[in-house]
Amino acid sequence: MKKFYAVPVCLVCMFFMASSALSMTPDEIKILGSMNNGTYTNETLGLTVSFDAERWRMMTEEEMLEIMKTKLPDNLSEMDKALKYHVPVFQAVTTKGILNVNITVNDIGMASTVASWNPSVFLKSFLGGMSRTLEKSYHDSGMEDVSFDITIVNFIGSEHHVLHSKMKYRNVPMYQKQVAVLAGKYVYLISATSLITDRTDEILAMFVKIESE
Repeated sequence: MKKFYAVPVCLVCMFFMASSALSMTPDEIKILGSMNNGTYTNETLGLTVSFDAERWRMMTEEEMLEIMKTKLPDNLSEMDKALKYHVPVFQAVTTKGILNVNITVNDIGMASTVASWNPSVFLKSFLGGMSRTLEKSYHDSGMEDVSFDITIVNFIGSEHHVLHSKMKYRNVPMYQKQVAVLAGKYVYLISATSLITDRTDEILAMFVKIESE
């Protein structure tokens, strides 16, 4: 039963996590943040989150690749094709496999100019394009009753666009919230996923804003 829960939760998180790596300069490495003794910190995002080792564990790259058996569809939207990079930063799962949290970073390249003109409109469009791509992927993987909604949430003290996803896998309800944060030429997706009951707000509340000195 433990494996049954863990695989679908991670599968949902993996659909928008490509396995390619960023080609970065040392100065750019900081956009990925750092993990130290179960605490993830990202100064670019201005946040930190700590994971209780008795409840959470970090997934290895090998585990993530093993779970991601289905590649992204070939018919990506124009928005998706505009993304230069889409790289997973980390993924953590509870020991029972019921909850999952991860962060991915997207280099949007020249689209960052457009994004800077009206970040709110850009991020809403970004999430809209994402939902259209994910809908087909989810259906192809056996998910049912898939629905999406884009709203605004308060995340670490500020309002951000979020993509709400609901679906069922073998009649088990699944919930996900993906918060989009724009930072220069990068769009971060902070994703929280839960099975059976919606605990995504509880997961997102684990993140804390880094107070400036």
